[in-house]
Amino acid sequence: PPGAKMSTGSVYEIETRSIDRATNVETLLLKSSTFTYDPQAPLVSLTVPVSAVVASSPPVKYCSPNNACAGLAQIVGTANDNLNVRQVEYRIRNQPDPASFWNQSNNQFEQNDALWITATGSSSLAGSFQWTGSTLPAFAGLSDQRYSVNVRALDAAGNVLTFSTATFIYDKTDPVSVATSVVNGSTIASLGAVYGTASDGNSPTP
Repeated sequence: PPGAKMSTGSVYEIETRSIDRATNVETLLLKSSTFTYDPQAPLVSLTVPVSAVVASSPPVKYCSPNNACAGLAQIVGTANDNLNVRQVEYRIRNQPDPASFWNQSNNQFEQNDALWITATGSSSLAGSFQWTGSTLPAFAGLSDQRYSVNVRALDAAGNVLTFSTATFIYDKTDPVSVATSVVNGSTIASLGAVYGTASDGNSPTP
């Protein structure tokens, strides 16, 4: 029957029989097949770093060892499905074109979009659950630049939804400021406006 005539989550059984040219009909059905109908893809989202509905949409998030990203020692998210989630997968993309993805086997970024990594605790029965991804590049040893995390969930029926994405700039470079309104070590009679300069090295911008 067409999918419109079947109910999501329902179990169906297929029974077969054979008829030969002498019109003998098989009367003892030796084996039937049962299956669960599930056309619905699982849902997945990122909580660290936070999902962006559109990868290029502002505001671009900044991650550093000192903010909520905590240096991105791990990524965290949730997933749910009407029946079950078989696994959650993620990949790390280096944003500059051409797009390259992190290969955990050699710790390099390569032009290979099939470099998915299976998250920890990523299989579950129906309902929502939390998963984590701890296999990540050492961002502290990489250059400050723009990255994105793609995450997707697959269920037992092979359904997979277009991946969720979080885009962020990893910035471990401390800014530098210098006060120029007063000469260092000078003696003054009054203090008016305070001004100076500030820079943030080679830290990238959105």
